[in-house]
Amino acid sequence: MKQPTENAVLKALLVFGYVVHALKKPVTWLAVLLAASAWWVAQQYRAAQIESSRLPPVTFTPPAPRAGGEKLPVEVEPEEVDPKEEPSVVPSQVLETAVGRFHRDHRRPPIDFEELESARYIVGVPRPPEGMRYQLDLRRMKLRLVRR
Repeated sequence: MKQPTENAVLKALLVFGYVVHALKKPVTWLAVLLAASAWWVAQQYRAAQIESSRLPPVTFTPPAPRAGGEKLPVEVEPEEVDPKEEPSVVPSQVLETAVGRFHRDHRRPPIDFEELESARYIVGVPRPPEGMRYQLDLRRMKLRLVRR
C-alpha cells in the first residue's frame, strides 16, 4: 500500500478545515438537508418501482353460476343496501388492491376503469355487453355497468 505524501496529508487537512468552516453556516446545513431529502425521495421512488414491477396484476375470476340459474348470495349489511344502487361487478377488495397499486406507481388515482385495465393493474374482468361500459366509483370502491 502506498503511503500518503506530506503534501497529500496537508491537502486533506486543508479540505477538512474548509468543510468544518462551511458547516458553521446555516446555508450549508440547509443544502445538506435538501440533498439528503432528495436522495431519500429518489430511493423511495426506486424501491416502489422495483416492488411494483414484481407484483403480478390483480386477477378477477367471476364466480361460477349455480345450477338452476340461482344467483350467488351477496353478503351486505341491511343498512347499507340501497334499492336504487346496482351491485359492483368486481369485489371491492380486488378493486382496492388494483387502485392502490396504480396510485402508488403513478401518484394519482386512475381516471377510469379503462386506464386501470390497460395498465394491467387488473385482469380477467369480462368485456361489458354491447352498448354498456364500466364506470369506476372510487368513493364507494365499486365498478358498475352503465350505458354509453
